[in-house]
Amino acid sequence: MLFFKLEADKINQNPNILAIGIKSGENRTKIWGRWQYESEKSMVSDFAKWFLEEKDKIIVGFNILKFELPVLLLKLSIYSKNENNDFNMEKFEKFFLKLNRSNILDLFVILTFLRKGKIKGFKDYCMEIDIKFKERKEILNLYYNSQYKEFEDAITLNLNALQKLFLNCIGKND
Repeated sequence: MLFFKLEADKINQNPNILAIGIKSGENRTKIWGRWQYESEKSMVSDFAKWFLEEKDKIIVGFNILKFELPVLLLKLSIYSKNENNDFNMEKFEKFFLKLNRSNILDLFVILTFLRKGKIKGFKDYCMEIDIKFKERKEILNLYYNSQYKEFEDAITLNLNALQKLFLNCIGKND
């Protein structure tokens, strides 16, 4: 199982990806941060190459189907068309197929269904069952103030919160 979090500077049209974080079931966390790369293109390409090497997974996220995965796919699609990029169209197609064949669990969709259509955000669900998390505004402030270690810690905290929220959904306590 792979818990997935993408942080972007905005949630509307054409966001810049600031970081991609994953947490595997073995409690291994990995974060690709924009400050670690010369460009967004090299960061998302590096993540995609990593993903292609991983075993097939169940991918869990919050609003992953409406925001995070579409943004990632859009960026990779654009970048794979550039001739000067080692993440070419062939690799993009492999990434797309692997992602398409993955089992994707979107907790936003699941919880909205379980709550009979009542829509709540990640923050609301975490507060409801007393899970520690960092709010998006705080995370963005850390990034813009170049507090990258704290930024990574906040993403890790939210990946842990995502995992706890998932376990709560399936009736297991960690």
